[in-house]
Amino acid sequence: MCDNTGANFTIETNNSLNQATGSLFFRTADGSSFMTPAIETFPLDACLLCIKIARNHFSNLGTTYSSAFTITAEGAAQLSPVNAIATSNWASTRTEDISSLADKTTTTYKLVVKDINGTRLTFSGNQFFLDDIMLLPLPASVLDEGSDNSACIEAYDGMTCDVTLTRTLTKGIWNTMCLPFDVTPDKFGSNANAELRTLTSSEGGDFVFNRVEEVEAGKPFLVKVSAEVKNPTFRGVAVQDVQPQTVGNDHSYQFCGTYSPIALNTDGTHVFLGTDAQFYKPSAGGNRMNGLRAYFIVPAESPENARIAIYDEPSAIHDLSTSAAPKHSGCYDLTGRRHDAKQLSTGLYIRDGRKFYVK
Repeated sequence: MCDNTGANFTIETNNSLNQATGSLFFRTADGSSFMTPAIETFPLDACLLCIKIARNHFSNLGTTYSSAFTITAEGAAQLSPVNAIATSNWASTRTEDISSLADKTTTTYKLVVKDINGTRLTFSGNQFFLDDIMLLPLPASVLDEGSDNSACIEAYDGMTCDVTLTRTLTKGIWNTMCLPFDVTPDKFGSNANAELRTLTSSEGGDFVFNRVEEVEAGKPFLVKVSAEVKNPTFRGVAVQDVQPQTVGNDHSYQFCGTYSPIALNTDGTHVFLGTDAQFYKPSAGGNRMNGLRAYFIVPAESPENARIAIYDEPSAIHDLSTSAAPKHSGCYDLTGRRHDAKQLSTGLYIRDGRKFYVK
């Protein structure tokens, strides 16, 4: 929209608004204000209004900090906080609290605006800087496994809304996932009976996954559903523009999430989880992994050390071209912890996919 310098603003209060280089400073006690030019032929029904705010106290002006600033839209335009667009929280005037801002600390505020064509926006308040007023596209809240999702995630950062995934989860297998919002099993739908697992250890190449009831935004995880889930919609989730995490307590063996498609290494350092819950190396012509997934990092010199334990489903690493049976994968208890087969206490264990009991 504008970076303020050279913009044609209408100053509503005589000499109460100073324009610094690239920013505006509201300075009088009675409330400064300015109005933008009319916004015409805007191509979108709804957009993001992003503005940077910084308070700055000057004692010689004899004024105190303003606790809020106000944005008013003309005509049919309506404003909503980004975390409330799924509700009826729309109005032509919004007052934003800035009482908690530290002196000279810049914060970006975001509002969603609909029906903005033909509108002027008026900003008013006292003793704060205003900068980088921008109108940005508000894309559909859809994350596509085959596309770069960074723009959508950035646009919806901080919003609570419904998010649809363009991806199918196959029933009865462990699907890797990574999402920019917290997720619980019920978010996958009542018929999915989703089970979630997160990595608790990767020491020595033993990737151990345990059941959880919630996964935080950006953290890679495994999910199994009892019925196919196609293009799920996650209702009322809070989108967070956080980087996909790389997790694991052994730097040589890591579990890495990705929101967007990625080209996996073909030198043996990247492996993916197959439908049989075993690791596979990508081939030179088939190393593209779609987004909203996760892959594994292993050392090229000893990839055979990698194992995965998902309760009673341990497996080993394989090349795509091999059909050999899984190698011996150790003994695990029902929480996924590995044990020395020669020093087992009384209890139920799993070895090579089979349960056995030690008296």
